[in-house]
Amino acid sequence: MSTSVHNLCDAQASYGYATARPKSYDLTTNISAKYVLFPVYLFSLEHEGQTYPFAVNGQTGKVVGELPTSTATSALYFFKRFGLVSGILIALTVGRYFLGL
Repeated sequence: MSTSVHNLCDAQASYGYATARPKSYDLTTNISAKYVLFPVYLFSLEHEGQTYPFAVNGQTGKVVGELPTSTATSALYFFKRFGLVSGILIALTVGRYFLGL
């Protein structure tokens, strides 16, 4: 148990923390499963040398996991939406001005 706690602390230290010290080694769980939901599709995607695991619920289509994203693609998505909303608001404002509403 203590080795896994130390591994966790080492992992936290690698995420930018200078130090990580465990306060307690006590880990108790009361996990009980009533049912299992199938189908569940598990995927693993490799992108630029990193592996991204995720799962898809076959009944609802809900996706769990972190997919790789590009900063440029995210910025482009934002500016498209921002431009669309801004254009609509400007058109409404100009229309109200000329129609006298």
